[in-house]
Amino acid sequence: MAAGYGTLVHELALAGRLGRRLTALSGRGTAIEITTGVDLEISDGPDLLSRTHPARFDVIVACFGVTESATLITEAEWRHALDAFLDAVKQAAAPDTHLFITAIPIVSGIPGLWGRLSRRRANALNVQSALVCGRRSDVTFVLVDPEDPLAPRPTPREAYESWANRIAPQILTSTVLSLSRDLTRRRLEIVDEPERQKALDRLGIVGAPRETKFEQLVVTARNLFQVAGAAIHLIDGDRQWVKASVGMNELDTPRDESICDYTIREPELLVIEDVQTDARFGGLAWTRGVLPVRFYAGYPLESPDGQRIGAVCIVDSSPRSFSESDGAVLRDLALTAQSLIWRAAA
Repeated sequence: MAAGYGTLVHELALAGRLGRRLTALSGRGTAIEITTGVDLEISDGPDLLSRTHPARFDVIVACFGVTESATLITEAEWRHALDAFLDAVKQAAAPDTHLFITAIPIVSGIPGLWGRLSRRRANALNVQSALVCGRRSDVTFVLVDPEDPLAPRPTPREAYESWANRIAPQILTSTVLSLSRDLTRRRLEIVDEPERQKALDRLGIVGAPRETKFEQLVVTARNLFQVAGAAIHLIDGDRQWVKASVGMNELDTPRDESICDYTIREPELLVIEDVQTDARFGGLAWTRGVLPVRFYAGYPLESPDGQRIGAVCIVDSSPRSFSESDGAVLRDLALTAQSLIWRAAA
């Protein structure tokens, strides 16, 4: 949760640099979701949480306070708002989700007396944050500015890199994550089907004509992975609707014949290296025949409010393995498709 230039782009600002640092240290792919807003304040935190599904995450990193330090919020008001936010996270997140609160960075762009007052206020609020977070075992307070107050101020790029270097090791050494490669975290989630369908309907994309940009994306997916087919599927009521496809059935499919229906039940990659050996799917009609589907990998697509509405998937007629790096590439393609869907609905 953050606000500022580049925070909605995975490659920029803290989110992208933290993801890359985590991957470099752990050797595992890192999936990051960004939630932000204009003039974000910590009092907005509970509302932001309500727009997503915090139980999906191993870790939540929250960045608040620049606005409050500039408006000279009192220390008591800050403690109250921070406690309310921490309580909201505890209620909404999984029991083992760990929360990191970053210190308020010292903003040097505010001139004169007001700038000096806001910097002093940021330091005072950071002291309060450290005290509040120190009382909770599932919250870590992270300093992000140079320890030497006389040190030259870093550029934004250097600052984000420094923050990522500070936060990533603490994430990996917390009790939340294990570096074991065979660890697979899966949380049981109940899909709110009426809300999920409303989210899909609000996008107004089902039934729209085929679009070149989506067709090009699935062709890219097929070519990248050298598979028989790729598609963008949306789960609409009791059917699977095809937004774009190549090398796959272009007609609607009953939902109970769809693997993508399983993909949207989890907020993560679904890989079936050999469909015919999986008891859930071995009896599906399209796994048999002259060119049966033997391999499937899909990543869920979400609506702006976090409902999983469909998937980008690839299939092949032979069983195959699928690495973590393959999964990261498919995720990037799914995020691209998701962005295109959101723009089309805007």
